[in-house]
Amino acid sequence: MQDLAREEKFGYAARKLKTDGSKVGYDPVPGDICCYAPWGNVCMYYGDHGFESLVRLGSIGTDGIDALASHRGDVTVSFEVVK
Repeated sequence: MQDLAREEKFGYAARKLKTDGSKVGYDPVPGDICCYAPWGNVCMYYGDHGFESLVRLGSIGTDGIDALASHRGDVTVSFEVVK
């Protein structure tokens, strides 16, 4: 994932995420994991972004925000669904 505007990390999954049938449009808060609907990429927010064409996927929790914000440059991440 790459840093964008010192407020988010973004990157692409192995395949484009589909947002068909999802509510598109969301104002993320720090810790949110979202899909940017027009491109199908994944975004993780650590700063204030504002309303965008996003679908919320989940959250990294408050413990991960500082680590995400303090990491400069690209970062490799993996996601796991927690039920």
